[in-house]
Amino acid sequence: MASIRRPGNARIERAPLLEMSHQATNPAQRGLAEVKMMFSHLRKRRRFARSTQAAWAAAILLSITSLTSDPAMARDDGDVASQRGQASFYSDRFQGRRTASGDTFDQQALTAAHRSLPFGTKVLVTRRDTGQSVEVEINDRGPFVKGRVIDLSKQAARQLGMLKRGTAPVLLTYLP
Repeated sequence: MASIRRPGNARIERAPLLEMSHQATNPAQRGLAEVKMMFSHLRKRRRFARSTQAAWAAAILLSITSLTSDPAMARDDGDVASQRGQASFYSDRFQGRRTASGDTFDQQALTAAHRSLPFGTKVLVTRRDTGQSVEVEINDRGPFVKGRVIDLSKQAARQLGMLKRGTAPVLLTYLP
């Protein structure tokens, strides 16, 4: 036990567990209580690390299953799948920027962004209220606005007649 003298001859005893000497860096030089404290701290960190790994594994598993089973997707004719929702189109400020696939974005191309479809997938976008349709290729990720299922280039939006409105109800049909 180490002791400390205070003014007035009061002596305070401290246990080795609380005594941390900057000179004693080797565990053999520390008291048994200090070594036990050090290992209990490592056990707690290891338990935390395991629970964090489990949480990450669960999150990855959920994201993989959400990519394979889209709740808004329905089977029509055997091999053809479709999805309903709102479409929007890109702002002009994205012209010339890189998309998630690595391509340069072009407002005049017939391209689109979808959250989960593979890049290069061809999609027939049909406006539900007018029946107008356009075929686009997925080359970006998005839209990240609730209720929207696809972001179109300006040319695709022009062919659907939705430039003034901004959004439109659409049916997406995935083409083989």
